Amino acid sequence: MYTLEWVVDIPAAYGTAPTWHPEEEALYWSDLPAARLYRYTPATGVNEVVLDDGHPVGAIVLQQDGSLLLFRDEANVVAWHDG
Repeated sequence: MYTLEWVVDIPAAYGTAPTWHPEEEALYWSDLPAARLYRYTPATGVNEVVLDDGHPVGAIVLQQDGSLLLFRDEANVVAWHDG
């Protein structure tokens, strides 16, 4: 049996593309209509906007080098790494 736990309380339209990053021990997720990429770190309880450039992210793939492959609007696909 699973237990649900509310971990993020922000006014997101809906969250998409949840992707766990094992090296960072963080969950990346997107609010598609708001075109924002978030990172939630369970150890600290911090949820932060890490990308807000007006391009919605529909899918996220973790790459071998630790960067994220972001599938965005208008066939825009980019490799992204924070910093």
